[in-house]
Amino acid sequence: IITTMKFYKKFKFIIDDNIRGLIYLLIFALILMSILEFISLGSIPLLIGYLIEPDQMSVFFEENFNFSFNFNLDLKLFCFVIFIIFLAKSLLLSLINFFELKTIKDLKISITNKLFKKYLNNDYKFFIDNNHTALSRNLIKEIDKKYTKGNRL
Repeated sequence: IITTMKFYKKFKFIIDDNIRGLIYLLIFALILMSILEFISLGSIPLLIGYLIEPDQMSVFFEENFNFSFNFNLDLKLFCFVIFIIFLAKSLLLSLINFFELKTIKDLKISITNKLFKKYLNNDYKFFIDNNHTALSRNLIKEIDKKYTKGNRL
């Protein structure tokens, strides 16, 4: 728990508030995506069971949920609902992937700007004492290192 708190303090220090909000929104969207995944995968065995033994499925739903089926009408509706669930899941997954890539890009830009400003605010003597190629290489390595640690969230 102590290392988690240290990580969270570093996380708050390195990442801006707006990007942190985007990351929390992304986590919420991924949880929503997981729920849709469970619903969509759980509906397939129901459909197969309904196709194999419609009478047994009807009895099961009538006894447990007080819900009765009309096989001809409800089969089409059930297939349509499953199709809509999979379509919504695919669209949501596409949006989440786009949003995730945009958030990663914004995060890299933010970290790059912070490190670059830190270098720019150093004294002139700092740049004379240090090799400029080593400084630029360090800047690139630090950005990749911070990004890699942030990507493990």
